[in-house]
Amino acid sequence: MKKILPILSILLIISCSNEVSNDKLVERQGITYEVNSQTPFTGKSFKYYKDGQIKEKYSFKDGKQHGDYERYRRNGQLHKRIGIRNGVEDGNEELYYENGQLEYKIEIEDGHSMGTLVEFHPNGQLEYKGYFLKDGGEEGPFYIYYENGELKEEGTYKDGKLHGFYRSYTINGELKGSLNYDQGQVIKNKSSEENSLNQKTTLEGPIKSYFENGQLKFLFTYKDGVENGPFESYYENGNPFGKGIYKNGRQSGQWMGYYENGQLRSIRNYKNGDNDGPFEWYYENGELEEKGTWKEGKRQGNFEFYFENGQLMVMGSYENGIRTGVFSQYDEEGNLEFKGIIDEQQLTELEKNHENWSFY
Repeated sequence: MKKILPILSILLIISCSNEVSNDKLVERQGITYEVNSQTPFTGKSFKYYKDGQIKEKYSFKDGKQHGDYERYRRNGQLHKRIGIRNGVEDGNEELYYENGQLEYKIEIEDGHSMGTLVEFHPNGQLEYKGYFLKDGGEEGPFYIYYENGELKEEGTYKDGKLHGFYRSYTINGELKGSLNYDQGQVIKNKSSEENSLNQKTTLEGPIKSYFENGQLKFLFTYKDGVENGPFESYYENGNPFGKGIYKNGRQSGQWMGYYENGQLRSIRNYKNGDNDGPFEWYYENGELEEKGTWKEGKRQGNFEFYFENGQLMVMGSYENGIRTGVFSQYDEEGNLEFKGIIDEQQLTELEKNHENWSFY
């Protein structure tokens, strides 16, 4: 026993030495090392809030991220977890509410979100369940639920388009409406699902959908079966959710997004369905969160990210969607923390936050 104890002590010291603060690491040509070391880093690294509370946790193997990446709220609650293998996202991505409940979970394979996606209400009830392909398209059956657990909507996707019967229900479980689709096109029914004429109809003009309280939920405008013209979506309290214009089935021009309290959430510009032009995103308190410019669906020029208190967080530039030059990073009090090649994982998270937000 006396001989074993010193060996255990040595092992503990070695183990502890593989846990370092993130500022003790440096990246060279895509490989992470400890400062002044030539050996690719294996172990864990941490970022901290000003009060010493862990903010982010990373795992490395042979200089590449390998294992779970975790981000924490200031109160110590887990906020996000992403599985990473050999430097690429692979496994599950999970996001949590402030109360600790799981908000969503999706499978990731080789850097692509794919497989089953489940989303939950803050009370823990299932909100959505569906399946995504590697290219981001939905496939197979999907289900949406009310906060009380009752089924709200159900349908099926085939090659990213609605196919078969789509049904919606009231909060009490009664059938609210039913449509039959064939590869995204509505099939006109004579009187019921069982007595379908299987006659395709072309959507034309404004198409509206309402909440149970009578408030407008969606407004789409169609021409020859394709979205063309104004689009509007609303919260159940009547405040706008999103507004914009479709042109030949694609988003075009300026689109506005809003929070439920009516506060502006985002200003985006589109051309042929791609982000193109000035872009701004705001916190719910009205402070700017991100601004920059897109060109043909890719970031172009200077981008800035801000803390909720209005202080600049990160500033850098892009060329054709690729990060170029030096990025500057600041703390919440406006002090420069870092200038150089910014941490890949953190910047990727910032970039992804608003890229694919839906206006309905």
